[in-house]
Amino acid sequence: MEIYEFNIRVESQRFYNEENNFGVFGFSTDTIKEIPHLEFQDKSVFDDFDNGMSNDVGKRATGTIVGKVQMLEVGEEYLFKGTMEYSKKFESYNFKPISCTSKIPATLDEQENFLKSVSTSREAKLLLDEYPNVIDLIINGEQIDLSNIKGIGEVTLDKIKNKVLDNYIIMDLLSFLSPYGITFNQIKKIATDSDNPSLIRQEIEKNPYILTRINGLGFFKVDRIALKLNKELAISELRAKEYIIYILDDFADREGHTLVNRNKIIAKARKDVSKCVDIIKDILEEENKESTFLYVNEKIVGSLKHYRQELSILKHLNRLENSENRFSDISDDLIYKIIIETEERQGFKFTQQQIDAIYGSVRSNVIIISGAAGCGKSTVLNGIYNILSRLKATYYSEDNICKEKVRKVVRNPVINQCSLSAKAARRMIETTGRDATTIHRLLGFQNNGFEHNALNKINTDIIISDEFSMNNVYISDSLFKAIPDGSKLIIVFDAFQLPAIGAGAVAYDLLQHSNFTKFSFTEVHRQAKKSGILRDANIIRVNKNPIKEFKSKVVSGELEDMTYIFKKDRSDMRNFAIKSYLSAIEKFGEDNVTIIVPRKTVVLNSSGEINKILQNKLVAKVEGEYINYGDKEFRVGDKIIQKVNNYEYDVVNGESGRVSSIYENVNSQGNKSKVMKNDYGLDILGVDKTKIKLIEYEISEVGQLELFYAGTVHSWQGSQVDVVIGIIDSSHYIMLDSTLLYTLMTRASKRCLLITDTKSFKQCVQNNKTTIRETFLSRFLKGELEYEK
Repeated sequence: MEIYEFNIRVESQRFYNEENNFGVFGFSTDTIKEIPHLEFQDKSVFDDFDNGMSNDVGKRATGTIVGKVQMLEVGEEYLFKGTMEYSKKFESYNFKPISCTSKIPATLDEQENFLKSVSTSREAKLLLDEYPNVIDLIINGEQIDLSNIKGIGEVTLDKIKNKVLDNYIIMDLLSFLSPYGITFNQIKKIATDSDNPSLIRQEIEKNPYILTRINGLGFFKVDRIALKLNKELAISELRAKEYIIYILDDFADREGHTLVNRNKIIAKARKDVSKCVDIIKDILEEENKESTFLYVNEKIVGSLKHYRQELSILKHLNRLENSENRFSDISDDLIYKIIIETEERQGFKFTQQQIDAIYGSVRSNVIIISGAAGCGKSTVLNGIYNILSRLKATYYSEDNICKEKVRKVVRNPVINQCSLSAKAARRMIETTGRDATTIHRLLGFQNNGFEHNALNKINTDIIISDEFSMNNVYISDSLFKAIPDGSKLIIVFDAFQLPAIGAGAVAYDLLQHSNFTKFSFTEVHRQAKKSGILRDANIIRVNKNPIKEFKSKVVSGELEDMTYIFKKDRSDMRNFAIKSYLSAIEKFGEDNVTIIVPRKTVVLNSSGEINKILQNKLVAKVEGEYINYGDKEFRVGDKIIQKVNNYEYDVVNGESGRVSSIYENVNSQGNKSKVMKNDYGLDILGVDKTKIKLIEYEISEVGQLELFYAGTVHSWQGSQVDVVIGIIDSSHYIMLDSTLLYTLMTRASKRCLLITDTKSFKQCVQNNKTTIRETFLSRFLKGELEYEK
């Protein structure tokens, strides 16, 4: 596709979306040679085109820019670089921008005209009086002190900086990088995040692999760009080091391993970067002597980052366990008395194992509780909360003169409940009737990390963290280091559910290999044995097959609540699931039924594909009542789920609700954009069920959401729904194991329908990938790796 480069003057702004940088601009040019589909216009036609803005111009040619570009100012001149595309919709040729660059204002008049487009004339003059070369200073990333300039605030300065960034730095980077397939938004992201954007091009030329910081640019894509920019990188230490970092992160992200056998890295390198194999061997040998970014110990290799995180996890757990217990004064008799009172109030007795767990939670500072489905984990969690909340926490301080401990204060304990996902937190609220929150919110998540950390601990006496198997090493370390000495940490999870997304297997490692106080509930209660869901799930968790004879339909359990449908064709599976879903919502209600699958995208039976089908069947597309963002479409009435934490809006990952309205909004520049309002009243994270939460999303924020008629197993972990319709087929083969199937089935509280084929089902039953994660923590705990205690 031919690339054109010529000078233009912007004559009109027809549309611009500041959130996604998509715009439509009319332009004129007197550079028309060798540019097809541009013709001279007579003066009267041109006057109509730009509403009389260019009476002094004479004959020129006109055209339209359509695409992602910075905000172009009407009346300003730019050097346009881009391609030409034919629009069938408008039956005309448009120009798609690669870049639009303008001459950097140098004189005071040029700078003043530039500044007046985003500030007042007075503000522009005040700024230039203090900083006559203000635009150069911004481009070079130098500090501008506003303390001596009255009447100009940081908001105005930020607007000016953003315009400079868009017009000069990003456009320069775009001209440099767009031939390699890097988009405007990707470049804007790296420029915005940089401390000194003016140096980015130099940094990239020196080390192209810094582009891997951009979401969506993996090692291999960046590697191709790097070799085009500098062929000498093909055999280089820089490329070899970047590959080692990539492959270790890939093992961690995809398989959960935080350490890898050295020979595996060499074998992968021979396939991926064969010219660098010898350099990689040398680096691993050198790092074995003096580590700078790797942990190398004989045959194992891991990133220093994961080594330090898992070492920190163990050190902070030991710190908590060895610190003074704030409940050490509590007598066994008092605990027993409160247990009896609790049993009378709840109407049933605890089992001996549950009583032992309650005593253990008082006597130890680090407690690990694992419970399989139907084995009473929720009961003991509720019991522990009720009993600990009735005890008194005692603080001691040391007298500086006699160096003896003296009583400081006795108070009701501060108890915090938390989990990784909002849905798991809500489940805790339902179980205990007390508030719970996400770990991110408990730690005070901010753009640059957590408010609570090793230096600023949480004010708490007891932290109960449920569904802990979902937590990777980063989240686990962040939570543990923020807990103060003397506080209790009660870790609760189902060891047979899915492991964490990302690096590590913290919950599993602690349960299997640590010496902390542990309780494992595996015996299914008498009432739960009637359920085919719970009975079969607990058979599957030990890698046994609950089905004696495979038939097209198998119903299981005294309650007949577990049904299997075996089909060979994936399309048949999906059609049957959709038909079953539409039937089930008639009986149970739409908020009490879901379809659960392993994968979100790519394959036929993914949640993304199924959501689109169900949306079309359940929600009409009404003019003005829908909004598009990329390949996503949301309509008024759609069921949606939040996929990222957004604390500005007080909504977190996993909260679900419905689209209540969509309407057009006009911003301060007069540009129109759609706004979507969502009602989270159905799934509010908190005890107060009467609270309604309505949140408005600008179009750029809609990417935080997904349709939620169907969801992945991971998105449902930690929560339950009355009816689950699950689909598992061979296209999910990478993910198929017993933890995935067990987790899927146990999301259902009343009915579970599993639609699968015999081969995929057997693969799930036979495999368990959780137990094969290689981690530093497991080796520390088993004594296979020494560490500084």
